[in-house]
Amino acid sequence: MAAFTNTSMNASEYLWNFGDPLSGSQNTSTLENPSHEFTAPGTYVVSLTADFPCMQEDIFSDTLTILETGLSEVFWNRQIMVFPNPARDYITIMSDRNYNEFRIIDELGKIQISGQIGMQNGSTFISTATLAAGIYFLHLSGSEGRYSQKILIR
Repeated sequence: MAAFTNTSMNASEYLWNFGDPLSGSQNTSTLENPSHEFTAPGTYVVSLTADFPCMQEDIFSDTLTILETGLSEVFWNRQIMVFPNPARDYITIMSDRNYNEFRIIDELGKIQISGQIGMQNGSTFISTATLAAGIYFLHLSGSEGRYSQKILIR
């Protein structure tokens, strides 16, 4: 689910187009600050037409990338721990799975930090010191599959 915030000033009517025609009638909204659940991962052009009382109209648009989230496989005999959560300067990942890549993505779907990791003795550290306070999504991937988790940075 993606949340959108109108930043136009003094508009009286709003028309959002999420660029997601497969969502049918849910592809548009007249709410000032709507949310939308995209039908599939991909790149979408989202636009806002803001109407002002003096009959003026402004159109704003931006490109948004929706990434796949969730687990693609379930392993009942495997464990993963990500801590501390909430975090400040770093997170620790402990797992018996071999993950070798990570991404930390903000609420707008933009990759803030990414790179290679090595799970030595089943754990690794990732610095989060450059992130502003907020909600992020940690995505791990490797030869055994993928893992995603919401993390909070204070």
